This record gives sequence, structure tokens and C-alpha cells, in this order.
Amino acid sequence: MTSPPRVLFIGLDAADPNTLARGCDEGWLPVLKGLRQRGAWAPAKVPRGFGDGAIWPSLFTGVNPGRHGRYFYHQLKLGTYEGAHFSQDTDFGVKSVWENLSNAGRRVAVIDLVKAPLVKDINGIQLNDWLVHSRERPTRSSPSHLASEIIGQYGTDPFDGTTDIYMQRSAEEFKAFRDGMIDRVNKKTALCEDFLRKDSWDLFMMAFGEYHDISHQCWHFHEPNHALYDAQWVERYGNPVKDVYIALDSALGRLLECAGPQTTTMVFAGPGMSPNYTGNFLFDPLLRRIDGRPDKDRNLIPHAIVSRLRPAVLKRLGERINLAKHMYRMSRRRCFAVLHNENAGAVRINVAGREPAGRVKPGADYEAVCQSITRDLLDVKNADTGKSVIKEVVRVSEECHGDRLAALPDLLAVWSRDAPIRAVTSPKIGVVTANRVIGARTGDHNPDCVFFAQGPGVPRTGRLDSVAVEDIAPTIALLLDTALPDCDGKPISFCNATSH
Repeated sequence: MTSPPRVLFIGLDAADPNTLARGCDEGWLPVLKGLRQRGAWAPAKVPRGFGDGAIWPSLFTGVNPGRHGRYFYHQLKLGTYEGAHFSQDTDFGVKSVWENLSNAGRRVAVIDLVKAPLVKDINGIQLNDWLVHSRERPTRSSPSHLASEIIGQYGTDPFDGTTDIYMQRSAEEFKAFRDGMIDRVNKKTALCEDFLRKDSWDLFMMAFGEYHDISHQCWHFHEPNHALYDAQWVERYGNPVKDVYIALDSALGRLLECAGPQTTTMVFAGPGMSPNYTGNFLFDPLLRRIDGRPDKDRNLIPHAIVSRLRPAVLKRLGERINLAKHMYRMSRRRCFAVLHNENAGAVRINVAGREPAGRVKPGADYEAVCQSITRDLLDVKNADTGKSVIKEVVRVSEECHGDRLAALPDLLAVWSRDAPIRAVTSPKIGVVTANRVIGARTGDHNPDCVFFAQGPGVPRTGRLDSVAVEDIAPTIALLLDTALPDCDGKPISFCNATSH
């Protein structure tokens, strides 16, 4: 005979807290409204300047990015000027909450947690990269046979792991996209209901990625102030973002009913969404101007030619020539951009002893360069509006700590997203423009997140001031009579340990 899970965690990946609040107030998200009324909820504080690539790992590890080490799917390789893919299964600096609980003898189920590392030989089950936003690898599981069984029963992702198509959708294609998202919601809900009913769990964790996908692709149908808002389309076909939110609210209700009142339920939603106004496409040219470098640095031999060189020895020679030119260029720069979520441009200082051809000495020289770049960035205006284009510049070493800190950017320049960014200007840099590839995304993340809890051990306190995202993992562990080793967070005060 099965018993309800002691703790149910539901992740609403990229669900926008402002939209959730509006849906509760206007009555079209009744389940979430009830959850908010029956327990406690609070805005969730996240590491400043970082995107979802760092926020979710901080949630499930209980530590800051300087310790878990992830800020984006493609990160700078230490000791080089080259990037490398961050492997979610192998590259984290600390263990997830479910791995720690599994090792402590707790029985856990983990379904499509965002950015999650797969734990082999888990005490329970784990499914990764099935119905998610931006699949990292083919669907996989622990035990290994589980993935094929689930695909055989419930099917594969109809979007094959990504919804980022770089073309304009027709009205019918947008409708089909919305319907596909709702179908995914129903599939995952049915799977989770099945596992909740047929087995007993100490911890059941799952996440929905459909908020993420629909908001990236369809935010211009949801927000009337969006530069691309099409009132006629919305009047004729409806709001696809709202439709998916309503479907997910119903799914939330099904899972809460399946778990029952004896379960302590936690829901985390975020990071939120705003119009996708970003200047990342021109950020490195902007830094070149600040640094007094030429606008363009070209390879001696174009990459298209190098890739076609034969025999292989000539190709390797061409690659070495271009690498030598790249190293020379980098040795002349004080700073450069590294890839990051579009909410903020990421700055790497070319530090002597850390970078291969470092130019900035650690200590006073480094401090002066950081301060100078920060001032110059805050002076930059949106060329179209004349308003500041950068909301704040975050010194990462003041926000984060740990043995992975050296792998992170030095500065994060958070974009002001009140208007499209086509060109930027300041007295120092003049006007900077750059070619931009216009993709399918009309919505992108803001830092807004929210956390809800209800059930045994959670008093009906309503809204609280805030919780830190790093507090969620140790709170889950406490509710299961376990302590996580050396967390940055601490258990949330309104959640008290309880047992069935």
C-alpha cells in the first residue's frame, strides 16, 4: 500500500510572478489562488545579475554560483580564452538536494528538474530532458531503462527538445504551438500522477517547462506594452500565454489532489518574463570601445577557409595561426565579453596569472579597472530613448563566493528592458551598433521569482517578506529530518520539520 509523499516540490520554470498574481486576482488561476491563501508565500531573492542558468542550480543545491559553478550552458574554460559546454551531469561543484537525500536513505522521485544533474543508482527514480525547455541531451533516466518505458507509454517531445525556431510563425502555427504546449502539460501531469499513486516517496520533485517556452515565443501576444504586440491577432485567436497558464493551473490542482493534505507542498515560480530587449548582441563591441580597441578583430585566415583546408596538416596550421592571432588580440585587451543569458552582459577582466595573456594585475590594478568599466557602462544610453541602458553593474565577487568563483564573469551589466535596444551611445564610446540575428524569442527573463508552501509544518501566514532561493534545498532536507552539508542557505522559518 502506498502513502502520500512527505514533500512535493513543483517547479514552474519561468512562470512570471506578475502574471501569476494577476491570474489569482482576476480568478483565472483558482488553484494557485487557493494555494496562496492556505499557506505561506513570499518573493524569492536570487543571485543578482544572473539568469535562470544559475538560479535553478542555486535552488537545488542550496549554494551560490561561486560554489556550484554554473552561470550559463556555455562557459569560459579556466586558463583559456575559449568556451566549453557545461555538462549538467558532471560539472557541478556540489551535490543536489535529491542526491544528498538519496544517500541518506530517503526515497526520491525527480522528474525534469531544471538544469538537473542525473544521479546514477538513485534511491528512487530520476528522469531528465524529457519535456523540458532547451533539452541538454537525449532523454535519460535512473534506472536507465525508465526513459524508454516512459517514452513508449507517453511519447516523445513533439518539439524535439527546443522551441527556438528562427522564423516567423503563421497564426495557425502559433495556435498549434500553444496546443502542443498544453498537450505536454497533460502528458507530464499524467506521468506524475501515475508515479504518485503507485509508489511511496519521501520527496517528489518535478518541474513544468511550458511556461518557459510559451513565454519566450509568445510574450508579444501577452503584454500590450510590447513593441510587437498585435491586438488584432489576440482579439481573433486569444492569448496563448494565458491559455497555457490556465492549463498549468489545472495541472497543479491535479497534483495537489493526488498528493493529498498530508503532504507538505512547495512551489517555486521564476525567473519571470519581460519583453526581450537586450544589448548582448553589441556588448563586446561596446567593451572594445571602452577599452580603446578596434571595432573588429578578424582572423588572419577566415574560418570558412580553414575548415576546408586539406590535407589535415594544413588545417592544423591554419588553426594554429588563427589561435596565435587570437592570443595576441586578447593580450592587448583589459576586458572582453563572455556568453550569458540575455538579461545581462557578462564581463571578464583579463587578469594576469588567471588568463593566459593577462594584462591587468590582481589587487589595486584589478579594482581600478572594475571601477572604471562600471562607471563607463553606467554612462551608456539607449541611442533611441536617451535613457540609461544598463540598470546596474554587479560585481560578482561581492555577490558570490566559493572555489568556483574564478570560473564566473567578473561583472554583470544588467540591461534596462523598458524599450528595444538597437544602438547605444555615450561620450566615451560614441554610437555603437552591431548586426543582430532576430530569433523567435519575444520574451526573456527578469529576476522576479516567488515561492509558495502549504501543508503540515507550514502555518497559514500569507505573504512574507522574502526567502532566498538557496534556502529551499535545506528546507526540503529539514522537512525530511536531514541536514544538507555546508549550505549557503538556511531552512525557511515558517517550515518546521514534521513527520507522518
